[in-house]
Amino acid sequence: MTTVCATAEIEAPAAQLFALSQDHGARLRWDPFVRRMAFIGATEAARDVRAHVVASNGLAMEVRYTVFDPPRHVAVTMTRGPWLFGAFAGAWTFRDGGQGRTRIEFRYHFALRWPWLHALLGGLVARHLRAVMHARVRALAAHAGRAEREALSAQARSPCAATTAWPD
Repeated sequence: MTTVCATAEIEAPAAQLFALSQDHGARLRWDPFVRRMAFIGATEAARDVRAHVVASNGLAMEVRYTVFDPPRHVAVTMTRGPWLFGAFAGAWTFRDGGQGRTRIEFRYHFALRWPWLHALLGGLVARHLRAVMHARVRALAAHAGRAEREALSAQARSPCAATTAWPD
């Protein structure tokens, strides 16, 4: 599995950012990655709820919420998705940064369907996902009304630099 992440400090309370990130109606207004989202058999996010997500590039994925802990943490895992991915999971963490600021971290874990394909394209997919994550962080900050952001980490300086670990 390969892990990529983006971190930032945003001048807004964690509860506000968490709520914006999980309000699917609002999310369609700020999230450049999402074209459509819909819960499956539910009306709001909660542990074990499934959602269908269509990305701006047209690829679709069904995910299941594995963690839903407002206003701190949300995590999903792919239950169905594009042929390219053998596995995909994502987690968003919101930590109090003091003085009305929140430290957020978006972290994705993925493996391409076949090891040879992961070896061939894993780095390219990681770079693309990292760029998408940074765009999403910037969009969330702007939508929260705080265009002024600090510490948007360059991946080289990020405490969660891309790593690859293959299961034994």
